Amino acid sequence: MKITTISTNPAILDVEFNELNNIDFLPTFESGTYGINYGNLIVSSERINLVKDPYFSEIENSILKNCVIEILYRLLDIEFLRFPFFEGNFSKKETLIKHIRLSKKLCKPGFNMSWHLDNRWSIMAGIINVQDNKVSTHFSKKELLWLDNGKIMDKKDVFHVANIKKFTGTFWANTELTWHCVPYCHEDRRIILVDCVI
Repeated sequence: MKITTISTNPAILDVEFNELNNIDFLPTFESGTYGINYGNLIVSSERINLVKDPYFSEIENSILKNCVIEILYRLLDIEFLRFPFFEGNFSKKETLIKHIRLSKKLCKPGFNMSWHLDNRWSIMAGIINVQDNKVSTHFSKKELLWLDNGKIMDKKDVFHVANIKKFTGTFWANTELTWHCVPYCHEDRRIILVDCVI
């Protein structure tokens, strides 16, 4: 795994996952699906949560969570002033790994997600591309105008666009400066969504 620091305020990392090269996630995206309820957040119905039993194989789960733990430690090292309580027992790998959530998401054409901050109970989030995607998460330090469902993007204040290549990803600490969005998707987008919820 290769981790590149993109920003330190807020903490954003780009990641290349060589560990995933021998895993084919795509067949599971053909399995049963259902829509997901995002509460008060307005999310287009074109984002579909994928369900399969088992959801991730034991090997997939182990590889992914071990990678994510390393990424999470890197984010917390950068954001030690915002997250000073991650010390002692809570910072232990066996404790943090229980708080990591992995989910497979299929974003159908028409999907878009306007500028928002994540729930602060989620201390970090990230995406892993399981195919080459055309659209990805955009980052800004403030809320920007959302025009025509993200078909029109004013990129003047966008300071990073997440990876789109297969088995690459982008991870971020959820702070007051981590505004992000997903512009309008014209094609299927397949990702693994990651977060750590305390």
